[in-house]
Amino acid sequence: MKKNLANKRLLLLGGSLWKKAIQDFAQEQGIILIATGNNHNAGIFEIADECYDVDSTNTEAMKQLIREKRIDGVYMGGSESVISTACGYLQELGLPCYCTREQWEYLQNKEHFKRLIPISS
Repeated sequence: MKKNLANKRLLLLGGSLWKKAIQDFAQEQGIILIATGNNHNAGIFEIADECYDVDSTNTEAMKQLIREKRIDGVYMGGSESVISTACGYLQELGLPCYCTREQWEYLQNKEHFKRLIPISS
């Protein structure tokens, strides 16, 4: 079952590498793209319908922006520092995210990660 995504507001936290695919999907579905960040030369700013000069690692500013702009979903393709911070404030706001802050921190620990992935000889 395909969900109607028209007029949903998608916040982009990075993802410039996939900007063409993101833009195509958003146009096909009628999704409004919103970009935030410090680097206005990033590809996501080229495809966004709305752009805001808000540091994606500033938890309080991002929570305020997400509430004020009525963000429906978030695409995280940013750096590790953005992911580490964003998974925390997204969890606080009840927005879906592919991992919790605890899971992200666990996977960032090289010893934990090595135990999860068996290495064959």
